[in-house]
Amino acid sequence: MYKLFTVWLALVSLIGVAPLVRAADGSDRPHSIVSISVCSPTATGPSVSCPTGTGDTRQDVLSPNGDSINTYGGLETLADEHSTIFPPGTLPGHRDYLFFTASRTSLNPISSGVVVLTGGNGPNQHGQWTVHFAPDYGHYFPNNPTGQQNGQVFLSPVEHRNCPSVSEVKLQDQTFDLNYADPGTVVLDPTNRANKGPGSLIMIYEGTNRCIGLNGGDNVLAGNSFYSTIAVATSNDFGHTWPSYRYMLDTNGLSMYPLPSQNPSTGPEAPAGALGNSVCIGNDCTAAPWPPDANYGRYSVLHPQVTIADAMESKATKGGLSNSMGDAVPTAFVDDVRVNRESDFDNEGGGRAPYLYEVHNYAVGPPGLDFPSLPNGQNSDLMIARARLNGGTAPLSFKKWYQGSFSEPGLGGSESPMFPAGAFENCEASGQLKTMGAISYVEATQQYVLTFVCISPHGDPSTQATGPGAAWFFSTNDDLSRQDQWSTPQEILGSWSPFDPKSKNCNDYNGWYPSFMSLHRKPGHLSTSGYVFYMKGCAGGGETQGGRRFSTRAFTMTTNAPALSVLESDRVPLVLR
Repeated sequence: MYKLFTVWLALVSLIGVAPLVRAADGSDRPHSIVSISVCSPTATGPSVSCPTGTGDTRQDVLSPNGDSINTYGGLETLADEHSTIFPPGTLPGHRDYLFFTASRTSLNPISSGVVVLTGGNGPNQHGQWTVHFAPDYGHYFPNNPTGQQNGQVFLSPVEHRNCPSVSEVKLQDQTFDLNYADPGTVVLDPTNRANKGPGSLIMIYEGTNRCIGLNGGDNVLAGNSFYSTIAVATSNDFGHTWPSYRYMLDTNGLSMYPLPSQNPSTGPEAPAGALGNSVCIGNDCTAAPWPPDANYGRYSVLHPQVTIADAMESKATKGGLSNSMGDAVPTAFVDDVRVNRESDFDNEGGGRAPYLYEVHNYAVGPPGLDFPSLPNGQNSDLMIARARLNGGTAPLSFKKWYQGSFSEPGLGGSESPMFPAGAFENCEASGQLKTMGAISYVEATQQYVLTFVCISPHGDPSTQATGPGAAWFFSTNDDLSRQDQWSTPQEILGSWSPFDPKSKNCNDYNGWYPSFMSLHRKPGHLSTSGYVFYMKGCAGGGETQGGRRFSTRAFTMTTNAPALSVLESDRVPLVLR
């Protein structure tokens, strides 16, 4: 009987039919996440916000040498954005945990880009992770010493600090990802399982142009900030190669600046990105059949009403941007859970194809640009958009959430914050900022959970401990088509810490870019325990005391869900042998 049940469960997993998860009382009503904690009575890590008798579960992520991974292979900026962790068996040829994340490397120490790391079989018996470069990703120089063979597989076209020289600032290159192109989330496209076109992997990434208001030179020394755009890039080989701009080729049709290098002084002049024969497949600009599919590429999908062109024409940006503006810090979630709901049949077409939901920050920008203000008076807030997946048959088209529905176009449309103004303890008060949001699905409660960072200048929202500092928060929802139904945000126990005053000109926090995962669960799906990967240090500019540290914490959820009568259905499919 046990063997029959095991085979039945494997078949269910393989054909993708989710068994109905019911509570012991026979109901199928969703239950609630009561609390989330990163504290443990067995942890010894110092904490300013864990209850007495418990410690912070924080640990450094280690390199093969046993030191912090940030001291290995030039990965000192790890992680510059959120991380995506694929469990063993998800991508072909890999029975290890694979990390798609953002960092510089020893092969390109100038600009952050997409790097792929392996976490082997997972954490050791003490819950500590060791990672290093995945050997088959970005393996450019096999004869180099260990740790210096692999580099970024996706980058901006121009080096991070440099701006092309132009005669007038309004003639500056408007390419949206000119100086920065880093991943928010990488997802498998469930509508393109056969990999018969662009998009077997889809990356939602942030692109920035740091040259607005400048006619050339070093944008960092100039003190310039950036305009940020959310974009999509597609991969046909499970993330080994991604589109690069097809410009500056030599007489043999090869790129003059192959990955992981970048052009130091000239951009592609591609304001909205490039598709088809305007891109190369990684470093291959002559691949047969040529050209690539017309929908293979890297292209912008979300930006505010004020465009890069508007900003470059404005008198308010002469001499550069005084602060950042646009849509930034993205993450994404494929709603493969509720794809058969009646609400998924709408006038956008696509039948039962799932939506790709994307969470980001909208920054108002400097005075004088007439950016739409936020109703709560903040200078930035969490926003959300979605697009129907289409099997790679066309570029994705997003709609932004605005005043109760997904109704505004992704490019130039208006958008509304995900949360209203509210109480200080819920990170909804004046002066508090919500950022770095991400959506997951928790099978045990049949709910979506949104996690985010709450920056709180006046102290810990939960205990009123002295600030400024930040904490992680969570909120739940039963239906992603209703963004007005998120629960009141609650602080994640043990996540508060004040900004480290030893670091210069920045907010040094123990918790930027929190990326939640559970062992053997596909990305975006959580059990009631797992790990949070994040960066300890300064996000953006400034000088981190002691350098950045790629870190983990172990999380546990307390729920009011009764015992389930069927095993959870979001695990990586079992393999029949």
